[in-house]
Parts: sequence; C-alpha cells; structure tokens
Amino acid sequence: MYKRGKLWVAATLFVLALGIQIGGTTDASADTVTPAQQVTMQQTNVAAQTAPQTENSSYNKADQGNYAALDSVQLNQQGQLEVSGWHATNAAVNRPNHWLIAYDETTRQELNRIQVQTPVARPDVARVHNVYDAAKSGFHEQLNLTPAAITNGDSITVVSRYTADPAGNGDAVDYWFAPFKIDTRNEAYLEGTKLTDNQLVVGGWHATNLAADKPQHYLIVLDASDHNRKLGRINVTNSARPDVARVFPGIINAAHSGFTGKFTLPDWVISRGDTLNVISRYTSSADGNSDYVDYWFAPVQLG
Repeated sequence: MYKRGKLWVAATLFVLALGIQIGGTTDASADTVTPAQQVTMQQTNVAAQTAPQTENSSYNKADQGNYAALDSVQLNQQGQLEVSGWHATNAAVNRPNHWLIAYDETTRQELNRIQVQTPVARPDVARVHNVYDAAKSGFHEQLNLTPAAITNGDSITVVSRYTADPAGNGDAVDYWFAPFKIDTRNEAYLEGTKLTDNQLVVGGWHATNLAADKPQHYLIVLDASDHNRKLGRINVTNSARPDVARVFPGIINAAHSGFTGKFTLPDWVISRGDTLNVISRYTSSADGNSDYVDYWFAPVQLG
C-alpha cells in the first residue's frame, strides 16, 4: 500500500495475495498431495479392501507339522456320528473354512459334511503345538450317517479339512483320522414271562444297529415241542428304555428298545406244558416275513 496524491493504493499487494491463493490451489491439484490428503486417501483405500486373515505373529512359522486328534467318536441315538477333537497346522493360514467330512471306507463314498462354525478353545493344544490358531483348533460336531451305513456296520473315517473354498472342495489341507467301526452287536433280554388265563405275557428289550433301516418290530411265539409251530405274531410299539441306552450308548435304538406283548395260547399247548420259543424281530417288510434281524430268547417252559 502506498499513497499517490490523496489516494492510498493497495492493488499490487491484492494481486500478489490473489496470486498466492491461486498458486496454492494450482499446486494442490497437480501431482503433489498434502499430508492431510494422503491420510484421507489411505483410509478410504483400506475401507474398500477385504480385511486380510488375522494371524498371530507369535507362532512358529517354520513348523511344517499337521497335528490332530479325536478325543471321542460315537454313534448317538439320532443316528449321527458325534465327534470331538482338534486339528492344528500352519497350513490353515489363508484357509479359513474348517469342514468335517464323514467318509464311508466300506462303500468308498462321502456320507456327509458339516462346517465348523464355532471353534472350541483348546489352550492345551497351543501349549504343545506352537502353530497357527492352535488355541482355537477344537471342534464338537454331529455328522449324519445313512441308515444303510449303520445297518451294514460300515467303517467310517472322519476327515478334518481346512480350505480356502467356502464349499470345502478345493485348496485344502486334510487330516484323516483312524476309521470308526459301527457297533453291529445284536443285544436283547427277556425280562419276564407270565401265563394268565391262557395268555402268555412277555416283556423285555431288543437293541441293535442292524435294525437302523427296519422300522417294524414283531414278537413271535413258536411251539418248540411241536417242531416250532407258530402260535402267534404281534406288531409291537417300542417303549423308552434309558437304562439300556446307558449300557449301549452306541446303538441307535437302545433308548426305545423296550417291548411288551400278549399271546393267546391253545388249551392243549398249556395242558401239555410245552416249551416255547419267543423271538424279537425287526423288519422292513409290513408282513414281517423278509429283510429282518431276529433275536431268539432262551426257551420258555410252560407248567
């Protein structure tokens, strides 16, 4: 600002100030970025990207082991293979999907698979194996099996799989556990027989996985003293037997294996004091004459 005659003039400095302002704006729109603008752009880029898999930097990245164990494996009352265990390996890095697969060694086919949605904490594993995510490497899941696999007593292998594929099919690291053999025992017990007014009343239980695909339950009485002549057959509805399930937890129908039945006997069978055979039969046929599994109880002596 300066004085020309009676006027004060500030034009030069105004233009200079305007030039500084314009120059600053021009510089900012060129190929240089202020620190404040850099922070804003970096934050925007991070928000637009998929978050990388979190890794615990304290684990031993040089460990190439593939470690796993089954703590328990059992066929439950719903026909599911209930499995508990753990699987820890550095190969699980960038393979966030954990699947369990039931593979039928007998028929050479996959029966079922389930994704582990909630890992079980396993600090005990982390203390022994210093590998990626060992502290949460546990699982407890139920795998559905087919009735045919249970009835035939197939050998089932559980596979633990970490994979980058959400469907569990590719880019995977597997651990195959030792095969589990389904219980094929045929267990039963006749707890009582009573003859009242020409009626034979019987009660007991019959439990077996061989009946997994055989929903019909029959009781049959034969006259052992007369060449096993059939005296009667009845279709029974099973009753609850939690006591049997406690003894045979790996048999799927053990919890509902109880039965009672009544048979009207001919007078001449009773008067002769014949010996009777009582049979418990599970079958898939409506008439009970085919595709069955039987249990013959000890003979019952009348009189």
